Amino acid sequence: GKLDFMGTQSKTDVDSVLKSRRDTQVIKFTTSNWGKFWFRTDKAPWNNQKLRQAFSVAMDRQAEIDTLYNGEGRPLGPMQPFPGWALPVEKLGEGSKYYKHDIKYAKQLLAEAGYPDGVELPFITTSRQGFIDRVLVYNGHLLKAVIKLKIQLLDYAEWLATAYVGKYEGASVGYGATGGADAGEFLWLAYHPASEARNNS
Repeated sequence: GKLDFMGTQSKTDVDSVLKSRRDTQVIKFTTSNWGKFWFRTDKAPWNNQKLRQAFSVAMDRQAEIDTLYNGEGRPLGPMQPFPGWALPVEKLGEGSKYYKHDIKYAKQLLAEAGYPDGVELPFITTSRQGFIDRVLVYNGHLLKAVIKLKIQLLDYAEWLATAYVGKYEGASVGYGATGGADAGEFLWLAYHPASEARNNS
C-alpha cells in the first residue's frame, strides 16, 4: 500500500520504518500528545497517597525519554505541554520533588505507605508494542525501589473499551487527555469527576 503520513511516538515504530524505507522523512514538531499513568484513587491500594508519591519518585522520566524517544521530549508535570500552559517541573513548588528520580526517597515513602519490604501492584496495558516498551522501561525503574508491576496485557480493542474509558481495577497507562482552546477545557477533561476520562486521575 501507499502511506503519506504516520504519526508516532514509538522509537520501535520509527526504527522499523527507517530500516525498511530509508527514504522516509522524519519531521519533528511540538505536540499536545503525552502519556500518563491512570490510577483508581477511589480504591486500595492507589488511594494511598504515599504509595502514589513513591511510584512517582521511583520513575526516571529523563531515562524514559532517552530510551523510548531518542531523547526527544522533556519531563512534564500534570499539564499538557502545548500550547504553553504547563509550568516547568522546577516551578511546581513543593510538588516538584515528586517528579525527581530518587530511589532512596521512594523507598522511604513506600515504607511510610505501609510497604517497607516492597509491593507488587496490578497494572493493565495494551498489547500494542509502543505500550509494552513503555511498561517494561517503567518496571525496570520501579524494581529499584522494590515496586513490581504485575502486568496484564489486553488487546487494543479490549483496552479501548475498558481501561481507556475508566473501566478497570488498579492502574493503567495510556494517553493523556488533550485540551482544545483553553486550559480549563484540558483540566475538566483530565480531572473533573463528570469527565468521560473518569478514573484516569
